[in-house]
Amino acid sequence: MTSISSKKGRHDTPDNTADTPLPVVGIGASAGGLEALQTFFANLSPHTGFAFIVVTHQQPGHISLLPDLLKNFTDMPVLTAQDGMFLKRDHVFVCPPGKNLWPYSTAGYILWTVRNIILQICR
Repeated sequence: MTSISSKKGRHDTPDNTADTPLPVVGIGASAGGLEALQTFFANLSPHTGFAFIVVTHQQPGHISLLPDLLKNFTDMPVLTAQDGMFLKRDHVFVCPPGKNLWPYSTAGYILWTVRNIILQICR
């Protein structure tokens, strides 16, 4: 696996075990939800012990500024989710435009992967 890191920690190693589960908070917002997300993170302790997943509606191919905007409202690292990245406590993971996040577990660890959105038309 390719090493994924940031200035505040590595993301290629798990942050939970069967003995210490990792609480995950999922937050969804529409395109107009930026202000609510900013207010939420500005009023949240950076030491909750939770991993935060932010999913918003953004068009595929769009270059998202959301991670950079949210960094101004929290002391937690804010990262764009990447394939194979482990969730970490006290981190914010933003789903990239045009992608879905799919959780799966390997050896007791929660791992997220990003896949292309597949549109299904039902008639």
